[in-house]
Amino acid sequence: MSAQNAEIMVSCFLCGADDAKEIFRKSRSGRVVKCRDCGAMYVNPRRSGQVMSAVREGDAPPKVQPDEAKWADANAAIRFALLGRWDLLPEPARLLDVGCWTGFFMRAAKRRGWKPTGIEPVAAAAEWGRENLNLDIRTAIFEDADLPRESFELIAFMHALEHLHDPDAAIRRAHELLKPGGVVAIECPNADSFMARIFGGRWRQFIGDHVSFFTPATIARLLNKNGFSKIRVKSIGRAFPLRLVADRIERHYSRSIGGIVEFAIKCVGASNIGITLNPGDIMFAAAVKR
Repeated sequence: MSAQNAEIMVSCFLCGADDAKEIFRKSRSGRVVKCRDCGAMYVNPRRSGQVMSAVREGDAPPKVQPDEAKWADANAAIRFALLGRWDLLPEPARLLDVGCWTGFFMRAAKRRGWKPTGIEPVAAAAEWGRENLNLDIRTAIFEDADLPRESFELIAFMHALEHLHDPDAAIRRAHELLKPGGVVAIECPNADSFMARIFGGRWRQFIGDHVSFFTPATIARLLNKNGFSKIRVKSIGRAFPLRLVADRIERHYSRSIGGIVEFAIKCVGASNIGITLNPGDIMFAAAVKR
């Protein structure tokens, strides 16, 4: 077995226990287990190359759609509005976007008055955001990034936490970097959703680089454990162009059905028509640093 595919046994990221029951023997993420002590779900064992422990160099530039900014702005508006309704939206100041990819969420935040900094371990994505969006994106692993303590009012993990080997360490680090009263916002898959239960091991969020999974209860416990209060969690939808429906069907479930859907959408000229959909398996959580 190559070093890249060597299997590594891990303990529960939430409570540290080694007593877990198997939930799915096979999924696109791998073998998924659930901690008997706290209910956290994670991949165990995992391949040594399944999570990034160092900056990843050599990738091709990311494929970015011409209207990507439009959809990023629409979705950022939904999330900032929800933080406002929860009374968890600080006055715009310094924002850290962890796992920011090319930085479109940062761009949307900047348009709302924030001063964003991004952390992205994939060098090609970080470089694209710096060059094309003129953003402050650091190519680094979050836990290793050289950032001053208590320097941010808002830290966002937008579909980042499920990729991390140790979410507990990441949230603890976020607490250190937030100013007193600062807010952490997390968007991630909900492993206790109806969609997750219906599809089981074929759930769309079981993909190769997702290794940690959360429910409303476990995300709340993770935040409370690491010094956060006023915790709010809610299912959230997403605005996107219809062409993305075909892409996701093809990627996660059936290439042939996805191809048919894509053909039909193109035939009626609806590829760029937008919809907002909430299948219920994505959640948005936020909390305040105690």
